[in-house]
Amino acid sequence: MPIYEYKCDLCNGMWEEIQKFSDDPLTLCKSCEKEGGVHKLIPGQMNFILKGDGWYRDGYSATTLEKKEQNNGNRHGEVVE
Repeated sequence: MPIYEYKCDLCNGMWEEIQKFSDDPLTLCKSCEKEGGVHKLIPGQMNFILKGDGWYRDGYSATTLEKKEQNNGNRHGEVVE
């Protein structure tokens, strides 16, 4: 679920909220608890994390490939059965 940043124009309070895409935007300020001055901010820098096997850090970096080849006694990338 994405994290949205909200700002209240009445009290200048700012906070982050985890919401579903289908959720309605918040209208009640968490700082001053007043209705009507809250709006979503345009997202800034977003984090994107790839989890699981097979991504660059796990299996495609040069050092990892070299280690695999050394363990198999294979220096040229040939398949050894």
